[in-house]
Amino acid sequence: MPDYTRPYTLLIKPCSGDCNLRCHYCFYLRTLDLVYPETRRHRMDEETLRRVVTGYLGERFPVSGFCWQGGEPMLAGLDFYKKAVELQSKHGADGQVVSNSLQTNAILIDEEWARFLRQYSFLVGVSMDGPPELHDHYRRDAGGKPSHHRVLRAIEILRANQVEFNVLAVVNKLTVKHPREIYDYFRRMKISHLQFIPIVEIDADSRQVSDFVMAPEEYGEFLCALWDEWMRPGFPDLSIRDFESVIERLLGGGSSLCTFDSACNHYVMLEHNGDVFPCDFYCDPKYKLGNANETPLPEIFRSHKHAGFSWLKTCYPRECYQCRWLSLCNGGCTKDRMLGAPILGGENARGSNYFCRSYQMLFEHAYPRMLELRDRVWAMQTVPEPSEAAAPEPPSPPARVGRNDLCPCGSGLKYKNCCMPRK
Repeated sequence: MPDYTRPYTLLIKPCSGDCNLRCHYCFYLRTLDLVYPETRRHRMDEETLRRVVTGYLGERFPVSGFCWQGGEPMLAGLDFYKKAVELQSKHGADGQVVSNSLQTNAILIDEEWARFLRQYSFLVGVSMDGPPELHDHYRRDAGGKPSHHRVLRAIEILRANQVEFNVLAVVNKLTVKHPREIYDYFRRMKISHLQFIPIVEIDADSRQVSDFVMAPEEYGEFLCALWDEWMRPGFPDLSIRDFESVIERLLGGGSSLCTFDSACNHYVMLEHNGDVFPCDFYCDPKYKLGNANETPLPEIFRSHKHAGFSWLKTCYPRECYQCRWLSLCNGGCTKDRMLGAPILGGENARGSNYFCRSYQMLFEHAYPRMLELRDRVWAMQTVPEPSEAAAPEPPSPPARVGRNDLCPCGSGLKYKNCCMPRK
């Protein structure tokens, strides 16, 4: 059975898929037409927000994570988030750590927003695909105007106000050809934390991959080149979540990235009206788990329907059981398996993952160095055994635990993905 005792995260879409950009590859704009075709404007009301916050904080997890996404979540307005943190302060228990993260295209960030985000220690994820000629190819507004220069302005404001942020880059048919250029661009920008999301969608008419999707071999080459750049200094000097999640598994912990974990129960996704789905890739009436305005959130999370979805990931195709890398990738994202099935010959969740060959290429290329990196990280975290002559003393705690250090609680996760305090 899936482990439902560990803390999970809420992925909340207070504005559903409403957005001030019209990125060509955005899957969630199309979701609106399927799930909420009767309304054009979507906003979470205060009562739904209250039920979500109280239901989740009532779990009394040591660390409770709220992840605000979209569409564009900043369209909810600053007052909405002021109310959210007010409710979190009111309904959280003493000693309960609450974290907030905001995934945004950053277009609306100004000084007032930045001061708020800094005051309440929001971690901001900025969507940016690389330098202007790569970013602006797909990421434009409704009028067709580019957005890269506006994102750069927002990053300057975040830095000036000391707001912690990272960058999330979508890998598509264009950017997959430029791994070194993209990596070098972010390094020169002094971006310290990166995550790369491969895009795969099926065209509704042709039933083949959409025109912005790269071939699996192309993504595999991208990952190999990116790994080489990451390891070029001898030891990584910035964070790439995709690679670090694999090292975490090799260290014996769980993966902080749901793509490579053994079950799909890292979080649940809440829509603007309280509808609950297992994941934003599965915002579909047939996967709806319930509504937070009608059923307590803990009951929804632990429902038989959610457990059944969580274990879809273990419906591996036969070739997975013959693959030496299964313990690292766990079949990849279930969505990529179900979407890849009609293209690669399967019929359901047991179909081959569209990016299966991509991950095989990465592991075949990098596995020996992954083991070396694992050993070096382990040596950095391990307290030496006391000598026989020395009196046994408990090791002193470090003066400061870095965000990329292993969490002192012993979970095997990085501190930033586990117990790092956020108010």
